[in-house]
Amino acid sequence: FAQTITIFRDRGMRTEIRSSIILLGIFGLAACTAPARWAHSTLPADQWSLDASTCRAHANRLIERELGRQGISTDRHITELERSLHRFDAKKRRTEFFERCLADRGYTKQRPPEKKSQG
Repeated sequence: FAQTITIFRDRGMRTEIRSSIILLGIFGLAACTAPARWAHSTLPADQWSLDASTCRAHANRLIERELGRQGISTDRHITELERSLHRFDAKKRRTEFFERCLADRGYTKQRPPEKKSQG
């Protein structure tokens, strides 16, 4: 596998391929995590969908504003890899905005139940 990377003589190409491999590993790990569960001690359960939808829309607006200020989508001088990294960071930031909004509304993140070992 490492030999495949050294076929390219251009140093920039090797760096981009290594970065792509690392990026794929990060995306793979992120995909394996279980979605968080949220709970509120006093609100009815059917309020969750409305609050989650409101917080998701709020997070989307904030991240679009942030990306617009950075000019990522219109900058022609960045590589596709850099653009992918910015998108990955934006997804993380969107999740942070979403979670902060839920916490501000009184929700708490619940730990997933631990798997019982057989034995």
